[in-house]
Amino acid sequence: MTGMMAQFRGGRVPQFRGGRVPQWNHRWRNLAVIGSMVLCLGCVQQGRLKDGVAEESPMEDQSRSGYCTMMVLRHAEKGSGADPDLTEEGHQRAEALAQRLSGQPVHRLLCTEYRRTRQTLEPLSSRVGVEIETIQAGDAPAWRDAIATIGAGQCVVICGHQNTVPMFVEEVGGSIGGTDRVSGQNWIPGHLFDRLYICNWPAADSLPSSAVVTRETQYGAVCD
Repeated sequence: MTGMMAQFRGGRVPQFRGGRVPQWNHRWRNLAVIGSMVLCLGCVQQGRLKDGVAEESPMEDQSRSGYCTMMVLRHAEKGSGADPDLTEEGHQRAEALAQRLSGQPVHRLLCTEYRRTRQTLEPLSSRVGVEIETIQAGDAPAWRDAIATIGAGQCVVICGHQNTVPMFVEEVGGSIGGTDRVSGQNWIPGHLFDRLYICNWPAADSLPSSAVVTRETQYGAVCD
Protein backbone atom coordinates (compact mmCIF):
# COMPACT_ATOMS: atom_id res chain seq x y z
CA MET A 1 0.00 0.00 0.00
CA THR A 2 2.99 2.27 -0.40
CA GLY A 3 4.86 3.53 -3.41
CA MET A 4 3.42 5.29 -6.38
CA MET A 5 -0.10 6.64 -6.02
CA ALA A 6 -2.58 5.78 -8.76
CA GLN A 7 -4.81 8.71 -9.69
CA PHE A 8 -8.50 8.86 -10.43
CA ARG A 9 -9.20 11.29 -13.22
CA GLY A 10 -12.21 12.03 -15.32
CA GLY A 11 -14.22 9.17 -13.84
CA ARG A 12 -11.75 6.56 -15.07
CA VAL A 13 -10.83 3.67 -12.82
CA PRO A 14 -7.04 3.66 -12.33
CA GLN A 15 -4.96 0.59 -13.00
CA PHE A 16 -3.74 -1.53 -10.11
CA ARG A 17 -0.08 -2.37 -9.65
CA GLY A 18 1.09 -5.08 -7.31
CA GLY A 19 -2.38 -5.43 -5.82
CA ARG A 20 -2.33 -1.92 -4.36
CA VAL A 21 -5.53 -0.02 -3.93
CA PRO A 22 -5.61 3.04 -6.20
CA GLN A 23 -5.61 6.52 -4.73
CA TRP A 24 -8.48 8.75 -5.68
CA ASN A 25 -7.10 12.09 -6.70
CA HIS A 26 -8.33 15.33 -5.16
CA ARG A 27 -9.13 13.35 -2.01
CA TRP A 28 -12.62 13.06 -3.44
CA ARG A 29 -13.05 16.81 -3.00
CA ASN A 30 -14.94 16.82 -6.26
CA LEU A 31 -17.31 14.36 -4.64
CA ALA A 32 -18.30 16.88 -1.97
CA VAL A 33 -16.57 14.74 0.57
CA ILE A 34 -18.68 11.66 1.31
CA GLY A 35 -17.55 9.11 3.90
CA SER A 36 -16.78 5.65 4.98
CA MET A 37 -16.92 3.85 8.15
CA VAL A 38 -17.14 0.93 10.42
CA LEU A 39 -17.53 0.02 13.98
CA CYS A 40 -16.99 -2.61 16.49
CA LEU A 41 -15.58 -2.42 19.94
CA GLY A 42 -13.90 -5.73 20.45
CA CYS A 43 -12.18 -5.83 23.73
CA VAL A 44 -11.30 -2.35 24.88
CA GLN A 45 -12.60 1.20 25.03
CA GLN A 46 -16.31 1.16 24.39
CA GLY A 47 -16.61 4.60 22.99
CA ARG A 48 -13.59 6.83 23.08
CA LEU A 49 -15.02 9.88 21.40
CA LYS A 50 -13.06 12.31 19.30
CA ASP A 51 -13.09 16.10 19.27
CA GLY A 52 -14.41 16.33 22.82
CA VAL A 53 -17.82 14.91 21.98
CA ALA A 54 -19.55 13.37 24.99
CA GLU A 55 -19.38 9.60 25.26
CA GLU A 56 -22.44 7.79 24.03
CA SER A 57 -23.27 4.29 22.85
CA PRO A 58 -22.92 3.98 19.06
CA MET A 59 -25.86 1.62 19.09
CA GLU A 60 -28.05 4.37 20.56
CA ASP A 61 -27.11 6.70 17.71
CA GLN A 62 -27.69 3.94 15.22
CA SER A 63 -31.25 3.40 16.42
CA ARG A 64 -32.27 7.01 15.93
CA SER A 65 -34.65 7.05 13.00
CA GLY A 66 -33.54 10.52 11.93
CA TYR A 67 -29.82 9.67 11.75
CA CYS A 68 -27.59 7.83 9.30
CA THR A 69 -24.83 5.55 10.55
CA MET A 70 -21.72 4.48 8.71
CA MET A 71 -19.19 2.14 10.27
CA VAL A 72 -15.81 2.00 8.56
CA LEU A 73 -12.82 -0.20 9.21
CA ARG A 74 -9.66 -1.37 7.58
CA HIS A 75 -9.38 -5.05 6.64
CA ALA A 76 -7.87 -7.38 9.23
CA GLU A 77 -4.29 -8.70 9.20
CA LYS A 78 -3.30 -10.07 5.80
CA GLY A 79 -0.64 -12.31 4.28
CA SER A 80 1.77 -11.35 1.51
CA GLY A 81 1.25 -11.09 -2.22
CA ALA A 82 -0.82 -9.07 -4.66
CA ASP A 83 -4.21 -10.19 -3.30
CA PRO A 84 -3.55 -12.10 -0.07
CA ASP A 85 -5.93 -13.88 2.24
CA LEU A 86 -6.22 -13.00 5.89
CA THR A 87 -3.74 -14.56 8.27
CA GLU A 88 -4.93 -16.64 11.22
CA GLU A 89 -4.70 -13.50 13.32
CA GLY A 90 -6.79 -11.70 10.74
CA HIS A 91 -9.48 -14.39 10.79
CA GLN A 92 -9.64 -14.11 14.56
CA ARG A 93 -10.14 -10.38 14.24
CA ALA A 94 -12.91 -10.90 11.69
CA GLU A 95 -14.67 -13.20 14.17
CA ALA A 96 -14.29 -10.56 16.87
CA LEU A 97 -15.99 -8.03 14.60
CA ALA A 98 -18.86 -10.41 13.96
CA GLN A 99 -19.29 -11.11 17.65
CA ARG A 100 -19.41 -7.44 18.50
CA LEU A 101 -21.92 -6.48 15.82
CA SER A 102 -24.10 -9.58 15.76
CA GLY A 103 -27.64 -8.72 16.66
CA GLN A 104 -27.25 -5.13 15.50
CA PRO A 105 -29.45 -3.75 12.70
CA VAL A 106 -26.91 -3.75 9.86
CA HIS A 107 -28.50 -2.90 6.51
CA ARG A 108 -25.59 -3.19 4.08
CA LEU A 109 -22.06 -4.63 4.06
CA LEU A 110 -19.66 -3.15 1.52
CA CYS A 111 -16.12 -4.13 0.59
CA THR A 112 -13.65 -3.78 -2.27
CA GLU A 113 -12.71 -6.49 -4.76
CA TYR A 114 -9.76 -7.60 -2.63
CA ARG A 115 -10.12 -10.86 -0.73
CA ARG A 116 -8.86 -9.41 2.53
CA THR A 117 -11.77 -6.96 2.76
CA ARG A 118 -14.40 -9.57 1.94
CA GLN A 119 -12.92 -12.10 4.36
CA THR A 120 -12.99 -9.50 7.13
CA LEU A 121 -16.75 -9.12 6.70
CA GLU A 122 -17.69 -12.75 6.03
CA PRO A 123 -18.25 -13.81 9.67
CA LEU A 124 -20.39 -10.71 10.25
CA SER A 125 -22.36 -11.43 7.09
CA SER A 126 -23.17 -14.91 8.36
CA ARG A 127 -24.21 -13.59 11.77
CA VAL A 128 -26.51 -10.78 10.61
CA GLY A 129 -27.81 -12.43 7.43
CA VAL A 130 -26.77 -9.61 5.11
CA GLU A 131 -24.94 -10.33 1.87
CA ILE A 132 -21.63 -8.60 1.16
CA GLU A 133 -21.66 -6.21 -1.78
CA THR A 134 -18.47 -5.56 -3.73
CA ILE A 135 -17.54 -2.16 -5.16
CA GLN A 136 -14.32 -1.79 -7.11
CA ALA A 137 -11.75 0.15 -5.09
CA GLY A 138 -11.27 2.66 -7.88
CA ASP A 139 -14.94 3.19 -8.73
CA ALA A 140 -15.43 6.56 -7.08
CA PRO A 141 -18.92 7.21 -8.52
CA ALA A 142 -20.18 3.89 -7.15
CA TRP A 143 -18.76 4.63 -3.70
CA ARG A 144 -20.28 8.11 -3.78
CA ASP A 145 -23.67 6.68 -4.60
CA ALA A 146 -23.44 3.97 -1.92
CA ILE A 147 -22.59 6.48 0.78
CA ALA A 148 -25.00 9.16 -0.39
CA THR A 149 -27.91 6.71 -0.30
CA ILE A 150 -27.48 5.72 3.36
CA GLY A 151 -30.94 6.48 4.67
CA ALA A 152 -32.45 7.56 7.95
CA GLY A 153 -32.17 4.86 10.59
CA GLN A 154 -29.86 2.76 8.43
CA CYS A 155 -26.43 1.40 9.31
CA VAL A 156 -23.89 0.55 6.61
CA VAL A 157 -20.60 -1.20 7.40
CA ILE A 158 -17.70 -0.63 5.01
CA CYS A 159 -14.42 -2.51 4.98
CA GLY A 160 -11.70 -0.66 3.13
CA HIS A 161 -7.97 -0.05 3.19
CA GLN A 162 -5.55 2.13 5.10
CA ASN A 163 -5.77 4.83 2.43
CA THR A 164 -9.51 4.72 1.72
CA VAL A 165 -10.89 4.56 5.27
CA PRO A 166 -9.86 8.16 6.07
CA MET A 167 -11.37 9.36 2.80
CA PHE A 168 -14.68 7.67 3.54
CA VAL A 169 -14.87 9.38 6.92
CA GLU A 170 -13.88 12.74 5.46
CA GLU A 171 -16.56 12.40 2.80
CA VAL A 172 -19.35 12.54 5.38
CA GLY A 173 -17.68 15.45 7.14
CA GLY A 174 -15.73 13.59 9.80
CA SER A 175 -12.01 13.27 10.48
CA ILE A 176 -9.57 10.71 11.85
CA GLY A 177 -6.64 11.44 14.13
CA GLY A 178 -3.28 9.71 14.26
CA THR A 179 -2.93 9.17 10.52
CA ASP A 180 0.21 9.26 8.40
CA ARG A 181 0.58 11.68 5.50
CA VAL A 182 1.45 9.90 2.27
CA SER A 183 1.64 11.96 -0.91
CA GLY A 184 -0.75 14.49 0.57
CA GLN A 185 -3.26 11.91 1.75
CA ASN A 186 -4.20 10.60 5.18
CA TRP A 187 -3.36 6.93 5.71
CA ILE A 188 -4.01 4.71 8.70
CA PRO A 189 -0.58 3.56 10.00
CA GLY A 190 0.36 0.20 8.54
CA HIS A 191 0.50 -1.68 11.84
CA LEU A 192 -3.03 -0.72 12.93
CA PHE A 193 -5.86 -3.14 12.22
CA ASP A 194 -8.00 -2.67 15.32
CA ARG A 195 -9.57 0.73 14.64
CA LEU A 196 -13.25 1.15 13.90
CA TYR A 197 -14.81 4.46 13.04
CA ILE A 198 -18.48 5.21 13.58
CA CYS A 199 -20.04 8.21 11.87
CA ASN A 200 -23.53 9.49 12.66
CA TRP A 201 -25.19 12.44 10.97
CA PRO A 202 -28.74 13.81 10.57
CA ALA A 203 -30.44 12.24 7.57
CA ALA A 204 -31.73 15.66 6.54
CA ASP A 205 -28.18 16.99 6.09
CA SER A 206 -26.38 17.11 2.77
CA LEU A 207 -22.88 15.69 2.71
CA PRO A 208 -20.45 16.58 4.09
CA SER A 209 -22.51 17.17 7.20
CA SER A 210 -21.46 19.86 9.66
CA ALA A 211 -23.26 17.92 12.40
CA VAL A 212 -21.50 14.59 11.91
CA VAL A 213 -20.21 12.85 15.04
CA THR A 214 -17.21 10.53 14.54
CA ARG A 215 -16.16 7.98 17.11
CA GLU A 216 -12.92 6.04 17.08
CA THR A 217 -13.11 2.66 18.80
CA GLN A 218 -11.09 -0.54 18.93
CA TYR A 219 -12.08 -4.19 18.53
CA GLY A 220 -10.35 -7.53 18.77
CA ALA A 221 -6.69 -7.82 19.76
CA VAL A 222 -5.11 -4.44 20.45
CA CYS A 223 -2.52 -3.19 17.95
CA ASP A 224 0.29 -1.20 19.58
